[in-house]
Amino acid sequence: MEIFKILLPLIITVILVLIVIKKSKAQSEDSSDNYMSFGMALGMMLGAGFGSIFDKFDIATSISIGMLLGMVIGMSITKK
Repeated sequence: MEIFKILLPLIITVILVLIVIKKSKAQSEDSSDNYMSFGMALGMMLGAGFGSIFDKFDIATSISIGMLLGMVIGMSITKK
């Protein structure tokens, strides 16, 4: 069970990083028509909140996973 606790954040982070790389290659470099920065900030705040409320993971791990998850969600939503 201890190895699962160690490997789960690593696996989630690797999957989210691969999604971010795939989405960023699909978009052009100079277009800023998505909510990536807003999603990153919101994800970091929610990750810090969940990391401090649920003492299952370290708070630094929760912040980094929240940032990546917020970035993926923010890149998926386009501005109108």
